[in-house]
Amino acid sequence: MYRPFVPAMAIPAAALALMVAGCNQTDAAGNAQATAAAQAKAEKTAAAAAQFGDRVRALPEGQRNGVFLRAIRDGGQACQDITGQYEAAAVAGKPTWVVTCDKTKPWVISFGGNGIAIVSEMTQAAGLPRKAG
Repeated sequence: MYRPFVPAMAIPAAALALMVAGCNQTDAAGNAQATAAAQAKAEKTAAAAAQFGDRVRALPEGQRNGVFLRAIRDGGQACQDITGQYEAAAVAGKPTWVVTCDKTKPWVISFGGNGIAIVSEMTQAAGLPRKAG
């Protein structure tokens, strides 16, 4: 009777290979779930940002200027008066306005879904077009 020689390490190595293959399948499923969760979170954040933009847009001009003035000052910048503003195209999915301070200093203000304003000097984002429509 013929008995093939199987080294003692071959069986544990084969078992280890099967276990690792199973881990890779679990990792792939886990990666797919993580990707889906990240996408759902991004969509929820974008929707919240759009809703916050709607709220800012709905404010009377004086109150909207107050929001912009507060955002600029909270960012540690000097501004005595908002002298111009227009809504620009969204930046990174965030509602965005171009705001002029004291008739000279332009700022770009974007709002995230949590209501936090991101204030940048216009020189960093020169040429933002007005929002269409």
